[in-house]
Amino acid sequence: MKNILGILFAWSVITTGYTQAKNQIDSLEKVLMNNLPDSSRVRTLIALSSSNQYVDFARSSEYTEQALALAEKLGDPATKVRAYQNKAFLLASGGDYSGALRYDNLSLEIDIARKDSLLISRDYNNIGNDYYDLGEYDDAFFYFTQSHRIATSIKDPLRTLVALHNVGRVYKEMGQYERALEHLELAKKMSQMNDDDAGIAYAYDEIGDIQLRRLAFDSAERTLSLALRVANETEEKALHPKIYAKLATVSFLKGNFPTALAYYDTTYSLHEVTKDRFGMAEVELGRGIVFTKQRLYDEALKKIENSLAVAKELNARVLEIKCYNQLSVVWEMKSDFKKSLLYFKQYKQLEDTLFSQEIQGKLLRDQLRYETASRDTR
Repeated sequence: MKNILGILFAWSVITTGYTQAKNQIDSLEKVLMNNLPDSSRVRTLIALSSSNQYVDFARSSEYTEQALALAEKLGDPATKVRAYQNKAFLLASGGDYSGALRYDNLSLEIDIARKDSLLISRDYNNIGNDYYDLGEYDDAFFYFTQSHRIATSIKDPLRTLVALHNVGRVYKEMGQYERALEHLELAKKMSQMNDDDAGIAYAYDEIGDIQLRRLAFDSAERTLSLALRVANETEEKALHPKIYAKLATVSFLKGNFPTALAYYDTTYSLHEVTKDRFGMAEVELGRGIVFTKQRLYDEALKKIENSLAVAKELNARVLEIKCYNQLSVVWEMKSDFKKSLLYFKQYKQLEDTLFSQEIQGKLLRDQLRYETASRDTR
């Protein structure tokens, strides 16, 4: 019953969001029919792109391209930044983080030329997110801490708490859970002080993930369920599939495979709305891991190989590493030790490249600089 309720909840969110977005789209399309100045037309096209994201992703992409072309034609820096940001957001929503990085860097170049510290802080954060999603945590940490430095210097509480939250996410990936929790709890407290309910949902999501990684399954489930409730209240649609994927992992690790698969089905459906190929590939890997435990090896191989193909295409190296590792496990279970060893070598080679001593050293140096600067500003 619990997994069915989860699916019904997810689809109620989609249905409600669809109705609200459709009403907004109708209004914006009427506005677009007017003889608008080009700068206003770009803003309307961007608004239509955002409104269509969870309704008609193809249409959303069309509006994004129209806004981008018109902004380039106008040449106005502020208008171009709006269009670049919209394009980057749409690409990231679809799992193309390398593409998003390109447009976020274009925004940064313009904002540096304009000497707009607030927007530079935002750009650094967005670039950090792109690197984080690509699994390049050393670069992510650098950009997140630069965003924090600027936000602190201009005393912008929203940008400061976002940067703190994201630095905490990198600490989480480094396995430094206490430091991660310090940053996440502080960001959550700042969100509460600034009535930033969406930020509170994101904090609970990350805290739940840390509890999950520490194998505190019941605590993780409670925290993630709280994150889901707040995300629903704030209509933070992008967060829903992330939470459901973690709840699937909780169910899997507790040995409840049918519930895990049901959560993965819900997650996959939510990713389909935004054509998020990376998100769908993550789900395929998750399903493959469940099937491996159920000794359904052929089904597991299909799912994992599907995930691997997308990971390679998107240059999603962390996902690629996980796929190689799981393929090694499956072939070992099938007693094909030659194939198992082949995939294990690919797994180790890519892992050593991504987490080399040089990268770890750079990350440590950036960490020390950040922590020293943070102490000096207290």
